[in-house]
Amino acid sequence: MESMKDTTTGEDIFECVKNALRTMELSWQKMVSVTTDGFPSLTGKNVGLLKRLSDRVAEVDCTRELIFLHCIIHQEVMCKKVLDMKHVVDPVVKVFNLIRARGLNHRQFITLLEDCYSDHSGVPYHTAVRWLSMGKVLRRVWDLKTQILLFLEMKR
Repeated sequence: MESMKDTTTGEDIFECVKNALRTMELSWQKMVSVTTDGFPSLTGKNVGLLKRLSDRVAEVDCTRELIFLHCIIHQEVMCKKVLDMKHVVDPVVKVFNLIRARGLNHRQFITLLEDCYSDHSGVPYHTAVRWLSMGKVLRRVWDLKTQILLFLEMKR
């Protein structure tokens, strides 16, 4: 592996990959798939890295095609858009914002958890940027559903 010190065009990245395969004595025949983040110099259909890799693998074995994948975080974001969980996420985020937004509410909720001998010490922040955090948030809501309902009743 090597650091790229200048431009990062599809050709530049392809040369780095070629050098890495040569250095590690890996064969082009063993390449099956490539995972990217969708950056243009990687995915350009005429001169991007994926096109160059696909062409090179086809030179070596014309019966095989590379499989191209988006990285897992991008796949999660795409799933979020397709699933449309707004009816679940919005109320949860609203409750968490009520608890986390004001210091007093947060301290009171932590005290409630301590009084209930909960395994949890609070609620995590949810960020819309990282959908992966939503799984943790929903798990925590499920674990703390009794305490959250009790807290909301106290706040009425």
